Amino acid sequence: SMEWNLSEDKLIAVNSISTQIRRGEHLVIEKNKEGKYVAKLQKDELIEEINSAGGTISGSLAGAMSGEKVPASIVASFINIFSYSVDFRRDVKKGDKFEIIYQNYITPNGEVVKNGNILFASLTLGKNKIDLYRFKDKSGNIDYYDAKGYAMKKTLSRKPMSYQNARISSPFGRRRHPIYKDYRVHWGVDYAAPRNTLVYAAGDGVIQVAKYNGGYGNYIKIRHNSEYSTAYGHMQKFAKGIRPGVRVKQGQVIGYVGSTGRSTGPHLHYEVVKNGKRVNPVTIKAATGNNLGGQNLKKFKSMV
Repeated sequence: SMEWNLSEDKLIAVNSISTQIRRGEHLVIEKNKEGKYVAKLQKDELIEEINSAGGTISGSLAGAMSGEKVPASIVASFINIFSYSVDFRRDVKKGDKFEIIYQNYITPNGEVVKNGNILFASLTLGKNKIDLYRFKDKSGNIDYYDAKGYAMKKTLSRKPMSYQNARISSPFGRRRHPIYKDYRVHWGVDYAAPRNTLVYAAGDGVIQVAKYNGGYGNYIKIRHNSEYSTAYGHMQKFAKGIRPGVRVKQGQVIGYVGSTGRSTGPHLHYEVVKNGKRVNPVTIKAATGNNLGGQNLKKFKSMV
């Protein structure tokens, strides 16, 4: 935009020139009192806008979200928030749903300058609905929590059982086999525990395998996300309703300690698989997050 001084259609002077540099910013060239031209950068006053979108997934989640005009950077953040407990390649099916509330920053004339934060993110996978809320605690840490204040990012449990005094009867790595008496790699950790001790899911995830599996006896495998899976062997029996395709929460009972398969006594054989390789469950550091409590939890509940 320009402002002219005109005299009988002749240009006498240019008072100011304003040109858009990028969205939300203008370069203004103005004449000062001394008659010299001075350039200065002017930023538009940005307006925060809260948007919401929702829809049903027919192909990919990203496709469904962009079909509802959700910006690509917000779609990427949404997927990242859920990536700890959802494997998007396998868990998301046709007919599943999403909901989102997010911020945009716009110029006074309605142009979007930048995308803000996701305030609420929800995925409905089959019968399971996962709602997550963004919250900044008193220390300034920002994370996503479910409606009860539980952090989305959790550490995989190192000892997923009710008997927390269980000793390691056989560590991870090379050892002398208790039955075959030769040396071979032990791909998990054995926790000696009384028969029928509760076995928990080490993290949120989906049951992939729940069956009698040769030397493992009664065996369960849980896929937590695209990076981590856990496996549990020699169980007496499975908990009610535990079968492939069922989504479980961290700490949910999945079975009971036993001595099925090749076993010298009741114990839990526990494995952690990271990117297809079995790793030591005792030293594993998966993504962590702390649940809310006290004043933080009070403030969070009122926000929800």
